[in-house]
Amino acid sequence: MSDTIDITVKDRVYSLDRTEFTDPRVSVLRILRAANDGNFDELIDLPSVLELEERNWRRSDLMEFLEKFGEILQEELEMDVPESSGSVTSSRSIARKSSTSASELD
Repeated sequence: MSDTIDITVKDRVYSLDRTEFTDPRVSVLRILRAANDGNFDELIDLPSVLELEERNWRRSDLMEFLEKFGEILQEELEMDVPESSGSVTSSRSIARKSSTSASELD
């Protein structure tokens, strides 16, 4: 298994360390928790917290990134921890909400 995960946004590929999904930074967890609580504005900061070059991104780029990030986060959580774990269930919920609610940033 690779140590990085690639996310393609338009014509650029961004490589993120797998630990960003399996053992996220506290700042990422704060953003995901805020999204889970309905504060989707925090999601706008996710690319910069992950230190991605997003200076020229448009709204559509952000939406594409958030959708892919949420899908990968959900997949990684499902592979890493059994379903019976309560914290994983809430993390899965956050990942689902992050990817499906990104459109609410309009």
